[in-house]
Amino acid sequence: MLGLRANLAAMWVPIAVLILWGLFANRKFKNAGANILSGMLGLILGFSPMLLYGAYTHSLKDMFQQSILFNLAYADSGKFRILSLFTSVKTSWVVYLSMISLCLVIFSGYILKFKVLYTACLLISLYSVALSGRNYGHYYEYFVPFLLPVIFAASRIFSKVFSKKLQCAAIPLILLLTLMVSYPSKLHSYSYTQMQRYAQPVNEFSTLYKQKYSNKKAVLAVNNNAVIYNSFGVIPQEKYFYIPSISYSKFPEPIDSQAESILSGRNEIVVIKYRDYKKKKIFQTSKYDTQIKTYLKKNYTLVDENKYMEMYIKKE
Repeated sequence: MLGLRANLAAMWVPIAVLILWGLFANRKFKNAGANILSGMLGLILGFSPMLLYGAYTHSLKDMFQQSILFNLAYADSGKFRILSLFTSVKTSWVVYLSMISLCLVIFSGYILKFKVLYTACLLISLYSVALSGRNYGHYYEYFVPFLLPVIFAASRIFSKVFSKKLQCAAIPLILLLTLMVSYPSKLHSYSYTQMQRYAQPVNEFSTLYKQKYSNKKAVLAVNNNAVIYNSFGVIPQEKYFYIPSISYSKFPEPIDSQAESILSGRNEIVVIKYRDYKKKKIFQTSKYDTQIKTYLKKNYTLVDENKYMEMYIKKE
């Protein structure tokens, strides 16, 4: 809950505001008060275990920094791109269909409150996705519920134009077309993701670690490859064991922390995931590249490598 980003929570704002507005407009003050109270109690109930844990472990300050300040920096690091919603080849169709749905709702016989609620929710969703500044496919899942008016309209037209026999015959055809469209996307997602790209070297490094170096527990996975820790069966010893997707200029601490950890020599094993197959760039910034490579060459032994990754063992 504390890791929820502002843009992900924004879509719930118009729903809450409009529900309360409707209750107050109809003078249902007790109902409105009950909704406000239940919402506050829900937040307290959700936050309490984490806050108590933070107080018990004396980590409330760090919790606030990572949960609030970091998420604000994350949102701020992305550029506000409202036009990108309509120009992305892969995802813009969802936005266009949502706009068609909006027109259907506005010019339909729905009651005014529903039109206002639908319009406000859609606009806030558009804003929140654009605010993220990142063209991630799962952000566009916001718009799926807004497609219902288009789906209902298409269904009505289909039922009027085609006979019942043709409708029954069209069902398997529609399912087949859906599979033909969605399957390549799913196949791409599961076969060419960042995770899958590095799965083979991770398994290779893990086997080597368990065979020869399992007594070494001070492991640092450099860059975005936290799966190394699970694969090796070790617990990260660094605060920033993973580099978040955020601009170095906005939030330099994670990269600076990992670079300092490497150069300190306190890690028995260092696994580096490069940003390019030529192995020239480690982090977003090239500030530490030469220094880190020189230090590793002098103080560590390269025991395994792959197209994008290298595994180093500290010299005795």
